Amino acid sequence: MAHTTQQQNIEQELTGSNSIIRFSAINVNSLEANKRKLDMEEFVKNNQIDIALISETKLHSEHKLSFNDYNLIRTDRPNAKNGGGTAILINKKLSFTPISYPNSLSNKVIEYTAIRLKVNSKKSLIIFSIYAACNSNRSLIAELDKIYHDFRLDKPDIYFIMAGDWNARHTKWGDSKINDYGAMLNRWEVKNSITHKCTLYNPNRPTYPSAGSYLDHCLPDTRIEIKELSSNGLLKTLPYDSHHNAIYFTIDTNKTFMGLASSPPPTIRYNYKRTNWRKFAEDLLYNHKNQIPSDKNLTISEIDSHILNLEKEITTTIIKIVPKVEADTKKGCLKYVNNTIKKLQAMKSKLISEKFRATNQEEKYRLNQLIKEINKKLTKEFQKSETAYWTAKTKSINYRDSAKFFPRINRFFRYREPPRVDNLTISKDSPLLTDEIINDPETSKIDGKHLITHSTAKLNIIGKYFESINSPRYSNIGTMTKTIADNAANDIKKHNLTHTTFNRSNRAYYPVQNENEPKFLHSYIEVEILLKKTKNKTSSGTQQGTVTSPILFIIYCRNVLNLFLMNSGNNTHYGAYADDTAIYVAHTKIPVIEKRLTSLVNQIYEYLEQWNLKMNAFKSETILFRKTVNEITPPTVLLIKTFQIKITDKDTGLETIIPNK
Repeated sequence: MAHTTQQQNIEQELTGSNSIIRFSAINVNSLEANKRKLDMEEFVKNNQIDIALISETKLHSEHKLSFNDYNLIRTDRPNAKNGGGTAILINKKLSFTPISYPNSLSNKVIEYTAIRLKVNSKKSLIIFSIYAACNSNRSLIAELDKIYHDFRLDKPDIYFIMAGDWNARHTKWGDSKINDYGAMLNRWEVKNSITHKCTLYNPNRPTYPSAGSYLDHCLPDTRIEIKELSSNGLLKTLPYDSHHNAIYFTIDTNKTFMGLASSPPPTIRYNYKRTNWRKFAEDLLYNHKNQIPSDKNLTISEIDSHILNLEKEITTTIIKIVPKVEADTKKGCLKYVNNTIKKLQAMKSKLISEKFRATNQEEKYRLNQLIKEINKKLTKEFQKSETAYWTAKTKSINYRDSAKFFPRINRFFRYREPPRVDNLTISKDSPLLTDEIINDPETSKIDGKHLITHSTAKLNIIGKYFESINSPRYSNIGTMTKTIADNAANDIKKHNLTHTTFNRSNRAYYPVQNENEPKFLHSYIEVEILLKKTKNKTSSGTQQGTVTSPILFIIYCRNVLNLFLMNSGNNTHYGAYADDTAIYVAHTKIPVIEKRLTSLVNQIYEYLEQWNLKMNAFKSETILFRKTVNEITPPTVLLIKTFQIKITDKDTGLETIIPNK
């Protein structure tokens, strides 16, 4: 109920008076160091910025950034050791789609990051974070025209906002001189302001204070009203710890776009490992009121209804009993912030504000020197804090606890790449394409092919492709088996036959049938025996990541620990994590380890087979922890090289060797 209320509040906020979006565009001069990331966290928080358009991030693929209440979409400059790069930092309450194509990766001057903001009307609002690299190349206007063409910004239902560091100076905008970019951008605006429906907004004070330059500008769609301007109709500027000041403006989405589309509710993660499964089972049984009758024949709709009710009861019990994983409130650089860093950051923020208001050059210089000293102290304090943080994390890993040893290492030190699906290029005549995908504004046409960038469309195409491959195999289309089965089914339907009728004396649990007919009705015990003995069966299993998988895993594997006397002081250990199992054997002699581990693995293999489960040997691996080569004898080296664990199937005699790590 609380969750529903929270989502309703967000929807009211986005469609009501708070549908104002606060923008800021900043040249941050790097987001690499933690003190730089903290500057950005503090800036968007203190100024209540919804969307920050960032330029000169100076990041590359190895930099991993995250922010507490914001999503970061970035475009790093390719093949560059330093400089460039753009990003958009957007509040998580706003719903959007990143645009990966078109992109600026082949441009010489204009770098950009683009997103499509989701609104309640059928109109489209595209946001660009712009950075015009300062070089001698004169392709600024050609690349700006290409943006208009590639994104189809001339269409009446597409609106846009571009803002960032254009590196453009012009006396018309308050600057003391005109540079090449300024002259080109001014001519372009004068020529195209009507046809391209755009207006260039300039800041009310220099955004590059050291040279008195007005380099940062906003180029929005003329139909979008820019609000919270200064008294002379120019963009407001805000102080920031960079060589640039930030520009600031707002828009009201109610007037043009009927408000903003609400973002999906945050994903709730459950901690199944800490679940009291006895309490879970008791609660589920207590609330399971809808008993399935065994004394009547059920229709298809009745069967579906019982399945849906059971799923609903399981889901309700999960929400009630399974503990939830607490949200991480200290993401990114915030996990290193201690009291000293908080005090230094507060002092720096105060000095930056004073410097922004100061008019005396000597006072500005003095304040600037103080800010530099604080930045040096922040760098040192962050280094100390980072070292202390990761030292504590490392010490928290207990090598004696086999169940948590590797999971903690993976969690702390192995970055998990977020799931992604690459863009798809599909022929225009492909049966995988639908009219909905073709007409999607995010679908682009390139050389007679369709480039699919929308995540849902990509998944639909992939699903349709695999369906075309797998459907005939699983439905037996064109086979003799299907022909016989279809003929029998049609005969049953034609004559309205019922092979048996369930009643009080003939219940579904133990059905009886005419002895003169082939046996096709079996009790659940007989079905279990048949499944265990059938070797050429195919099971769809359970989908990974669903609620069912961990529950079934625990039900089937919880007895392994007690069956084979592991974790009982005999140097054999067992641990389970999600759907993975770890078995650990300790001894001073390698042959003993090999013998004991082989025995345990085969015992578990046989136990799983009794439950009609299959151990995946190809996804398993063995790791032998040992001393370095310099500390062991040549015979021991030979034992290490020949070390292997075999799984032997007693029914077939087939042997499978688990690969060594």
